[in-house]
Amino acid sequence: MIKLRDKSESFVSQVFRFRNCCARIESQYAQGGLRVTDVELVYASSFLSVCALWEGLLEEMLFEAVCGKKARSGKTGESLKLESGIS
Repeated sequence: MIKLRDKSESFVSQVFRFRNCCARIESQYAQGGLRVTDVELVYASSFLSVCALWEGLLEEMLFEAVCGKKARSGKTGESLKLESGIS
């Protein structure tokens, strides 16, 4: 079974890592070492990464709620299709 606390703490830890990275980028931008486009790229990739992590967490929780067991190595969609018989 998924330990929700462990998964959510891992997610929160990753979000803080992205926040710290963005703070360093902002600092470098303020010092004139980066252009606006550099900062935008970092923010865009950080946002997409956090969304992917959030989606993974929700997918794990949903799979366990529906199937009663932990998803196999991040291949939840494939596992659900095989176990449910739905194509």
